[in-house]
Amino acid sequence: MSQQEKSERQPSIEIRFRCQAKKKSEKGFLFEFLQHDEILTSKEMILQAVKAYWMPIAMAKTNYFSEDELSQVGLRAIQELRRQMTEIAWLTGLELENVHFFGENPLQESLEPERIEHLEVDLTQETPLTDLGL
Repeated sequence: MSQQEKSERQPSIEIRFRCQAKKKSEKGFLFEFLQHDEILTSKEMILQAVKAYWMPIAMAKTNYFSEDELSQVGLRAIQELRRQMTEIAWLTGLELENVHFFGENPLQESLEPERIEHLEVDLTQETPLTDLGL
């Protein structure tokens, strides 16, 4: 049986999300942007963001995926988030070097200093997926 046939027989899950905002508000401008992008649909943009932010965590909380699969999804998510951070910095005129990623994190106190340093290094290193733009 092919992978496609297997996936077609699996039960599906659906999530519906509805949100409204005043047209002249931050959320209103965001929704306008999402609805009228010339490259991606709003559904594609939202799914891309949610996958980068939550997919590795969702997958890690199951016993369904191998460590290799989790690593690959984690790397892709970090690369996507780094790409988005770079674009945000460029559009807003910010220098990423001046942004302290862990300075205002409420979880920082619960992490050991060596672990924080390791996380900061991991986020700045190049990965095999960098060349792929992921």
